[in-house]
Amino acid sequence: MLKIYLKTAYRNLLKNKAYAFVNILGLAVGIAACVLIGLFVSNERSFDNFVPNADKVYRLTEYMHYDGTAPSTAAIVGPPVAPFLKANNNEIDSYTRVFPAVPLVYPSVTMEYKGKKIKAEKLVCTDTTFASMFNPLMIEGERNKFTRDQNTIVLTASLAHKLFGDSPALNKTIQLHTADTSVTNFTVSNVIADMPKNSHLQIEAMVPFPKEFLNSFLGTNYNVLMGATYLKISNNKNIGLLENRLTKTIHSKSKFIDFTLQPLNRIHTGSVNISYDQLNYKKIDGKYLNIFIVIAIAVFLIACVNFVNLTTAIAGYRGKEVAIKKIVGARRFHVVFQVLIETFFSVLLSLISALLLITIFLPLLNKLLDRELTSGSIYHGAMPVVFVGILIGTTLLAGIYPAGLSQEPTLVKL
Repeated sequence: MLKIYLKTAYRNLLKNKAYAFVNILGLAVGIAACVLIGLFVSNERSFDNFVPNADKVYRLTEYMHYDGTAPSTAAIVGPPVAPFLKANNNEIDSYTRVFPAVPLVYPSVTMEYKGKKIKAEKLVCTDTTFASMFNPLMIEGERNKFTRDQNTIVLTASLAHKLFGDSPALNKTIQLHTADTSVTNFTVSNVIADMPKNSHLQIEAMVPFPKEFLNSFLGTNYNVLMGATYLKISNNKNIGLLENRLTKTIHSKSKFIDFTLQPLNRIHTGSVNISYDQLNYKKIDGKYLNIFIVIAIAVFLIACVNFVNLTTAIAGYRGKEVAIKKIVGARRFHVVFQVLIETFFSVLLSLISALLLITIFLPLLNKLLDRELTSGSIYHGAMPVVFVGILIGTTLLAGIYPAGLSQEPTLVKL
């Protein structure tokens, strides 16, 4: 019986080719546009969610209000700030500083191994606590040896491959040309997986802070702006109160700066008005994401309404067909089921077409938005459930009125 219903649905689509093409393609475009926007929004909101206990990690931002200058908020602070705040506030479990190595710590850096030289563009100075706070995937080396010695370096897998090929990098020595004539040997202590694309920190290598730098004028200056600092807070139930306490603490060193704490998962989408934000990969204004969501919902609803209207309009021409089916003995259930099967078949074709459109246009969207979205994510998580909901919901909505044509005829005496 089902085979007959499907064959009839197929014949009806062929009979009304123009109507079927417009109806199916219109819904497919609406679904594809909605999903593509959803992929982008989901990607932007997923930044840094992979970090363990991300809800307890905050970036320290500095509100500067020096006399005679316009106030502003910076994403970076001075080198001694984090150790000083931790020593005076028990709520801070740990801190991690991530400072660009060039040109803040070193004038320039070039890595060399057996004559092969690579310019270090994404080299940072950091603390040993980076491993526990951001939990990078360890490929080589032990986590407890992460940048613990002055002359150790941590490489990402891609950079290690550039330097050593397929050979293990652990414990190998590379030369860092940190100036025109200065050369320092560094031993590889760890190799980590490349930072995820949804991390606001995109770095290739990490070294400890040189002791001579930390003891220098810049290293002991509370007012300079040098790099990002992250705090892990043990009790984050009252962040406003902690911000006031941190500000009061730093005022003993400088009365011209106040501190605020920015949640880790808000760094990517909530830093538009923050200056000196050089370590924030492809940041975006979060308010636009809400606008995109509204647009996606509107596009999908318009596509659904158009589909329902076209399906309902064509049903008006099927009264004779329904009447003939009833004359030959078809019951109301059979007619209703036939209409719903035909609508289901059309919606299913729309979904298949939408997936094809997504696959075709996703590379263009990536190029336009400078992102690396993948279509694989639409087949995981809640997306299959969403597609099933669209299939069932649209089928019922579009089939309600045509199914009404199947009302039992009223007998009239002549």
